Amino acid sequence: MGHVINLAVCVESVVNRHLFLLKESGQLENHHYTSLDRTEVLPKVLFAFKEEILGKKLPISRLKYLYKLRNQAVHFKASSAHSIEPTVEDLLETWRDVGQLFALVEGEPSQQQISQLAQRVSDRWFE
Repeated sequence: MGHVINLAVCVESVVNRHLFLLKESGQLENHHYTSLDRTEVLPKVLFAFKEEILGKKLPISRLKYLYKLRNQAVHFKASSAHSIEPTVEDLLETWRDVGQLFALVEGEPSQQQISQLAQRVSDRWFE
């Protein structure tokens, strides 16, 4: 579950950086940026990538799944351990969708870096 938490934090950091760069370049007004600052990550993604989501260039179902897993991991209880059982396919698809998000933003990590990392994890732990 540590990987889930780390990936979720990484996604949130990349989205926050993207919004900051939009503000700094004048593409996002200060009052929008300020109101988004206290928002959860999924509404930020919906705001920043609305066109890509509507155009089916950015799937978000796995991003939603990532944050569901993250919340379960953060609020972990031994009594609910059985509910945190993602499949290998779920995890790899989530990494692919995160890579698609990263392809839309500047900086690192890139889509290629995420793909390489997902492949290394797959090779080491799932094959």
